[in-house]
Amino acid sequence: MRSRKLLVTLSLALLISAGAALASFVCVRHWEGTAPMTTEAFPIRTRSWLINYATAEKVQHGSLFFGVIVYRLTADGGEYVDSFNTLSAGPGRTWVHSGPGQYYLQIFAGNAVYSISAYEYRE
Repeated sequence: MRSRKLLVTLSLALLISAGAALASFVCVRHWEGTAPMTTEAFPIRTRSWLINYATAEKVQHGSLFFGVIVYRLTADGGEYVDSFNTLSAGPGRTWVHSGPGQYYLQIFAGNAVYSISAYEYRE
């Protein structure tokens, strides 16, 4: 339960610290978990979009791993677009500059509680 409270606190801190940067961004999809997953496809209508995430240790004083691979959905399956990972608990973000399309995420987690969201800019 403590990890979940920490994760929610970190997620809120990330959103507040982003402040004006997220003021014109809309959450397209949001996921939470403790295990690896492949998300459902989601639409992005803008050239650049943002992934925000927050992680916490599932078991304190253990090794944490959190990684994400971003794919564009194609007729043949998926085309690699970007990836990132962290070994630290806390918030983070990354930009994806690959244009409009259908995307999905492959999420890897080891001893991690995570929250991750995809945002696109809307005027």
